[in-house]
Amino acid sequence: MREFLKGLDLDKELIDTIMAEHGKEITGLKEQVNDYKEKVSDYEKKINELSSKADDNSKTLEELEALKKQVADRNINDKILEALGDKKFVNDYTKNAVISEIKKSLDDESNKGKSINDLLNNFTEGKDGIFAEEKTEPKATGTQSNNSSVPKESGVSAILKAKHPELFD
Repeated sequence: MREFLKGLDLDKELIDTIMAEHGKEITGLKEQVNDYKEKVSDYEKKINELSSKADDNSKTLEELEALKKQVADRNINDKILEALGDKKFVNDYTKNAVISEIKKSLDDESNKGKSINDLLNNFTEGKDGIFAEEKTEPKATGTQSNNSSVPKESGVSAILKAKHPELFD
């Protein structure tokens, strides 16, 4: 810059004055640039912090939704078990399969508006093979009896027969 001003045939004092003013301007601009750099750095830190918090919130929301689903599933299970009343199943697998099928039926569009009792009645109607028969105490005759009360069908076969009776014709 100084060489440029000398080329214009300006006095040394005038060039020094111009250069001093120019130096003040440059110094002020450098300070502004440094301030902006600090602000950008602060904003980047805040963005990183907020992104981290957003990720944490997203994970927390996912966990919350999973917990809500678990609670809803438990409530549905409780309602199904309440609808089943005192019916005893052949085994826990059969009981869980029935609950699972009722839950699937609740999600089915064709069953909108039906109650759990309606679905349960439709599912268990004529399917006594999924329920345990009442055990009767053997009479005390002095001899041992091999009269165990075993259901005709249990577990998987009962469910399979309930879902696909044509396979058992």
